[in-house]
Amino acid sequence: MVRCLLMNLVMEQDENPNKSFSQVLRDVGSSAKNLFDSELTLIKTEIRQSSEKLGRDLLRLTLFGALLAVSILPFLAFAIIALGEAFSQRYWLSSLTVALLCGGVGGLLTVRSYHQLKNDMGLPATKQTLRDGANTFSDGIKHVLPTPAHTGEQL
Repeated sequence: MVRCLLMNLVMEQDENPNKSFSQVLRDVGSSAKNLFDSELTLIKTEIRQSSEKLGRDLLRLTLFGALLAVSILPFLAFAIIALGEAFSQRYWLSSLTVALLCGGVGGLLTVRSYHQLKNDMGLPATKQTLRDGANTFSDGIKHVLPTPAHTGEQL
């Protein structure tokens, strides 16, 4: 969309080389306003879609986490008793081993889930569109504005 606006502006400038500089600036301002409005609409849509996905992901995370919390306690008791027997009745050592193992695995999965959640909320389409729009806009401005070679002026 941004590319179409700027290409129309460039084509108008090529068709009408006598167009005043102020008119070109007005056209650029109008194009920038249209770009801003369309980007704002895109951002709103992307935030709405991301928040819906976030809600579903958080609900799933909560339900599965609760199920895991309920089922893990009997398993941990079994592991502590079995390791205590293997460690010659040293249940404190088996409790420490199980706690460190659970903490390490839980910490690793928590960090991974956090990074996934952070990536999901990054608004990737908006970032890419803004980058593309800025590049197209700057290319269009370079083409529309007179350069020193065309005007005979030196900088």
